[in-house]
Amino acid sequence: MHFEKVIFVLAALVFLVDSKCLVREPPDALSPPQTNDAGFFITISGNPEYYEAGQLYTITLKVGLSDW
Repeated sequence: MHFEKVIFVLAALVFLVDSKCLVREPPDALSPPQTNDAGFFITISGNPEYYEAGQLYTITLKVGLSDW
């Protein structure tokens, strides 16, 4: 009986994971995805050389000058 509950929960989790993000395009998108970065870039405070688990990082999305 306990084994059946575990199987049911695992099946439900697989269904939920598989069912996320089936359509990744916004419903009101008017143009196709761009192949470049459109001038956007991210910065990470402190400019760390590598990722360290458990540390707090502040990430900022910025836009530079572009041809747009």
